[in-house]
Amino acid sequence: MSTGGIGYGAPPVGTLCVVNQALRDLLRASGGIIHHADALAVVPGHVLRWALRSRRLRQVLPLVYVDADLAVDSDVVAAAALRYAAGRAALSHTSALRVWRLPVPLHGPLHLTVAAPVRLRGSPEVRVHRRNGFELVPPQVVVRGGYPVTRLETSIIEAWPLLDRDAQRAPAIRAVAERLTTPGRLSAALEDHPRLAGRRVLTGLLGKLAVGCRSELEIWGYDQVFRTIPGLCWQHPVSL
Repeated sequence: MSTGGIGYGAPPVGTLCVVNQALRDLLRASGGIIHHADALAVVPGHVLRWALRSRRLRQVLPLVYVDADLAVDSDVVAAAALRYAAGRAALSHTSALRVWRLPVPLHGPLHLTVAAPVRLRGSPEVRVHRRNGFELVPPQVVVRGGYPVTRLETSIIEAWPLLDRDAQRAPAIRAVAERLTTPGRLSAALEDHPRLAGRRVLTGLLGKLAVGCRSELEIWGYDQVFRTIPGLCWQHPVSL
């Protein structure tokens, strides 16, 4: 694992336990996330290198480390990525959908979006997307659960090519069913992504949501049953 080009070496005997306690205290105080400079403020460089070599720490981004026991926690990785971005990025794609509490797979890389001129390196755990005209202000970005995230409709559209089958459709279906957005707002957001992979299929899904489908079962019924019956009136108001 890379540590910024610094060579490894065993720490002097008799110092590791004492100094590692300082490193553990720092990790505890910072939620399991530390920056290279913060670590060197409390421990010598050889102790930091040893912690990485012994896999007590894990480097998730350049100069940003997390407690190895927490490296699989998506919230910790998100906080580490935003710490690395230093106010220049928002959670996006499936990572934003997780914050929006929409169904997405539990595993996979974290996604950040930055403005096109911003140069941030990604990693196997973190993918950085650059977008022309992107700004970290509403309506493009909102703060939700303490995280800056891309707006709901954009997050759903941009996550579409990253997912498969039912998982691909679930965020849009759930968001419309729970009245977090509308098919019309999703269609408007889709217009900003003319080259989106799978655009035709997504357009078809939005059309079915627009006529009133609110679940996979209703979509199946619409495709396999009701469209075969001529003359039906959809979403007919009933007075009670």
